[in-house]
Amino acid sequence: AFACWTARWIWRMLALSPTGPMVASALSVLHLAAALPGVPPAGERAVPPINWGARQPLHDAIVRLRAPQAAEPQCFTAVLFHVEKCAGTSIRRHFLRLREQEGIEVYRQGSIVFERRWPEEALVPHTRCSDGPSWFNERLSCTWGQWLGETLRHPEWHRRAFIEMGAMTSGRMETVEGVLRDLDRLRSAPGREGCHVVSLALFREPVAHFVSLYNYFVINKQARNPEGYGRTFEEYVQPAHVHNYLSRLAMGEQVLLMQRRLPPRALARAASAPELAWRKRLYEQTPEQVEARLPRLFRLLDRLDLVAPVERFDELFLLLCDRVGLRDIHYVLVNTMDTKRLRESRRDPLKPRPWVIDRPPRVGNLTAATRAWLEKERMRADLRLHARVAARWAEVIRRQPREVRRRLRRFEELMRTSRELDRNQTQRTFLRVQQSPVETRPWVLAEEAAAGILPRRRGPYGARYHRSQADPRSVVTIEDFAQTVHVGWSTGWARRFVRYQPPGRGSG
Repeated sequence: AFACWTARWIWRMLALSPTGPMVASALSVLHLAAALPGVPPAGERAVPPINWGARQPLHDAIVRLRAPQAAEPQCFTAVLFHVEKCAGTSIRRHFLRLREQEGIEVYRQGSIVFERRWPEEALVPHTRCSDGPSWFNERLSCTWGQWLGETLRHPEWHRRAFIEMGAMTSGRMETVEGVLRDLDRLRSAPGREGCHVVSLALFREPVAHFVSLYNYFVINKQARNPEGYGRTFEEYVQPAHVHNYLSRLAMGEQVLLMQRRLPPRALARAASAPELAWRKRLYEQTPEQVEARLPRLFRLLDRLDLVAPVERFDELFLLLCDRVGLRDIHYVLVNTMDTKRLRESRRDPLKPRPWVIDRPPRVGNLTAATRAWLEKERMRADLRLHARVAARWAEVIRRQPREVRRRLRRFEELMRTSRELDRNQTQRTFLRVQQSPVETRPWVLAEEAAAGILPRRRGPYGARYHRSQADPRSVVTIEDFAQTVHVGWSTGWARRFVRYQPPGRGSG
């Protein structure tokens, strides 16, 4: 334990320095040795020596912690109530990765219609529901009633299914209550004996959840529409209707559509069409009204099988795998800040998205004063919800047998090691991409190249350009280039003409 603690803190300190990731690779061996002791617990085979290139022994040690009944595929239906930015994507990606080898039908958000958004449109008839990609294409998707009817009439269909139910798009409490009643029917359906039915949800710490929502959904909107969404984090949280996003998303409110004030066009449509009045009610909702609706939300969550805070993701995930009988339980976190930074750094700096250059910076750790203000003024209902979820999950863990609690601790240790290795690899790749120079020279438009003497060459998307030798500097870093590139869009299909203005030459 002391070696694990020491290696972890040294690793974190080294990650802040440019040479830290190289030394951290050696220290991670010590950390892994601490997490994988030489004397395994009873019932486990000894962990083989570490092959650092493949990392297969770590994966094997994690998979050996699966439940004994997971050796053979089991019949199950797992319904995830996915609250935005609460780790639901990581669970979905794990089932997607196992879709072929485990024979699982994975219905992503929008693949099953729980609430008709356009009731006037006729649906395409289906002979049998499939998990094909139909992202909120309501005409081509199956409805929940159709999928349930098929499963009840044909028990041999949909034997292993994972269904994702988006909170903001399908999460009205009346709809979720109806789905839970249908799941009770499915548990007692003839021909489905032995099939496990699991409903689950995850909830993030309120302040971290709000910051993640801002970084993922809002900053790009601020770059496109600064008047509607503000220009900074402080401007976005200033309006009084920005409060309790975690609770309101769980209640099915589309709070991510709210701007700093209700647009006049939406106000006029809400006055003329009563079915659109919900948009106006979003701005009129007060924190006291949200807290008054919490008891109903608590009763709804008590009916779910697995409800946990995101901080206890490892425990929930292992219990979920036990119930549905997954054979591969080594998951990978996705959609995190590290993966976003790496994905953005790998994009071609010569072809940036137009709103990426001007968007506000991502928000990291908030100051103590800002955090205290948010918790006191804007998140009272969210804090009560998170405390209720944490207390209920602690009770679930206390009711588990001693052997299951031992497996949970072991799984958490190994997954912590795996996540740190993934994070270290991502940071090393990110630093390597950021520190590698981009070999390029200033580009000019095709019209300007026509007046020069250099031969013209075919550029990206068919744009004609030539390399100018007026500027002697030929190596530009990604940071310098991102600050000086100018993108112009033509009226065609995203045909781009890129003009690079060297530093010190004005802002042409």
